[in-house]
Amino acid sequence: MFPTGARTVTTRVTVLDDHLDEHRERVRLRLSNPRGLRIRRAWASGLIHDDDPLARLGIKDATVTEPAQGTATTEVEVRLREPSGKRVAVTVRTEPGSADAGDFQPVDVRLKFAPRETLRMVPVTVFADAQDEDVETFTLHLLDVRAARLVRPTATVSILPPPA
Repeated sequence: MFPTGARTVTTRVTVLDDHLDEHRERVRLRLSNPRGLRIRRAWASGLIHDDDPLARLGIKDATVTEPAQGTATTEVEVRLREPSGKRVAVTVRTEPGSADAGDFQPVDVRLKFAPRETLRMVPVTVFADAQDEDVETFTLHLLDVRAARLVRPTATVSILPPPA
């Protein structure tokens, strides 16, 4: 309501917190059904600036048993701990450890999470060899992250010896 003689009125718009990291949002307000006055400009707009923190991103350790022959594959979990309203991207890259490039297929891949997607799996392939070895390991690194905060940037993949 406009008080008598008033030319402007301030209206509050309540913004509900959704706990989702997202881009700015535009809100539009439309004035309608005037009584006893004429509306010169019926539309107003504003921006809602997000105040939620970036989603947290991490990678989980994995174990795979070396096959007696051929190859074996395991899936390594890359997870956002909470959904994001933004597109999140990260590069996943292997680094040799006690297992070298002859023991596994190197990985260098760019993962993309759609808004609200929280889980991506990275396939890792290991190769059989003729050597009698103990447990071998290599590392997967999360690099070049966009629109998320790294909380666990590395994972260890353990290759168990083949069954006797």
